[in-house]
Order: sequence, then structure tokens, then C-alpha cells
Amino acid sequence: MYEPGLAQVVEEARGRNLFFSEDMVATEKSEMIFMAVNTPTKTEGEGRGQVRRSSGSLRARYIASYAKSDKIIIGKIDPTGSYC
Repeated sequence: MYEPGLAQVVEEARGRNLFFSEDMVATEKSEMIFMAVNTPTKTEGEGRGQVRRSSGSLRARYIASYAKSDKIIIGKIDPTGSYC
């Protein structure tokens, strides 16, 4: 994902109010969760050529299973199948 100036914003906020983790227990302290998911394109059958959204939905449900309060989950879907 390309966003001009994003690297500087991340650098300034990291460790203050922006944290990166794969530890699901960290969701307890989070208000917003940015989820980057590999979303491959279906190659056959119904919906061929469209993005498979089930991967992101499964991860969102997984996050919800750990959350003890309401959360905002932000997802970036890349139709090329790359991580965003």
C-alpha cells in the first residue's frame, strides 16, 4: 500500500499510540485494528475472477472472539492477492 508521508506518520506514532502485533491478546487494549489479509482471486467455479473474501471474514471473526469490547476493524483488500 502506498500513501505519501505514511512512513513518517507511522514512525512518529509507533510505540506511542500505534502498535503492531500478531498477539490476539493485544486486542483487549485496542480500539481500532488494521487487518492486512492476503485475498487471492478465485480461479474456477462460481465467482471466478473475483476476490475471495472469506479469508478476511474469518480473521475478523477470530479477532471478535478475543475482543472484550467493541472494536473498529479496518481491512485493506488487495484484489491481486498480495498483502497490503
